[in-house]
Amino acid sequence: MSYKSFVYKTVPNCFYKNNKIHLVEYSNLLSQHVKEQPGLILHEQFWLSADINATTSSLLCITTWKDEIFWKEWYESQQRQQIKKEYENLSKKEKIFKSQKKIFTDEIFLL
Repeated sequence: MSYKSFVYKTVPNCFYKNNKIHLVEYSNLLSQHVKEQPGLILHEQFWLSADINATTSSLLCITTWKDEIFWKEWYESQQRQQIKKEYENLSKKEKIFKSQKKIFTDEIFLL
């Protein structure tokens, strides 16, 4: 059964160009390395649209894996930790959402 992770990254627009450039560099470096990971099925990134006066820029990264174990191996890998450490000064927020595909037996009977 496939496993998906959604990583929502935001940077403040106070220094818009520098923050956005660094967010792009950070995400591209992670993308480059995640594509080499065993168990990865698909990797996609999306800029999230916001009001022109928004105070943040947001990027959504979606990865699909053969199994959660492969995602955990990537998430805990030394490679990923090193990249994250290199960009720790980037004023960013990251939220990670994990999901598994709902199967028919998960149905809840509604009256």
